[in-house]
Amino acid sequence: MKKYLLALLALASISCADLGAQRIIPLENSSAYEGLEDLLKREAVYLQDQSSLLPKYEGQWTGSYAGHKIIATITLQRKHETAATEEGTHPLFADRLLLSYQVLDGSGKLILDTAKEPSLQGEGGSLEVQREGGKSGAKILEESYDFTLPLDDKGTCIFMKAVLSRDLKELTLMMADVVIAADAGDCPDYIPGMEESWVLTRTSPMPSAKK
Repeated sequence: MKKYLLALLALASISCADLGAQRIIPLENSSAYEGLEDLLKREAVYLQDQSSLLPKYEGQWTGSYAGHKIIATITLQRKHETAATEEGTHPLFADRLLLSYQVLDGSGKLILDTAKEPSLQGEGGSLEVQREGGKSGAKILEESYDFTLPLDDKGTCIFMKAVLSRDLKELTLMMADVVIAADAGDCPDYIPGMEESWVLTRTSPMPSAKK
């Protein structure tokens, strides 16, 4: 009887381990990771910001574009579970940034506040980093982070590449691409044109080096 109970406990522990098993992959340059879809068929995957690069983007940022004032707030979300890519695959988790923003016209009138329209908040994606000598942990030469910003509920969205200045006081959000739904109108005039940018200045306290 005692051996039987021990066997059951061992089986239960193995089952729990399988349920909690996950593969941790660095978020940095994970867009180039090959075999992710096949891996998700076998186990859960967590794209983790192991170098703590995302916290420095957090805070409030302010700038202007085409006569409009832009006030953006960036927050960090740890281990967000993304939608399954295929039925039957394991969960995909990722550290990511969220971007909410307000737009005011030239008279100071608020014309958009995505904090009140969560479906229009920007969602972070890939973190691209070029390091000296291509070595992990080496000095960073270039770094960018991609955001997707929905513009309506029809599927129109823009893709922006975020780049921080060396002193972390300026954030450039450059329009990289756009998807316009068939029955949608033109993009609002406060949205940058292709390869144009929102250039925003940090108005919140500087973040700590690690978080």
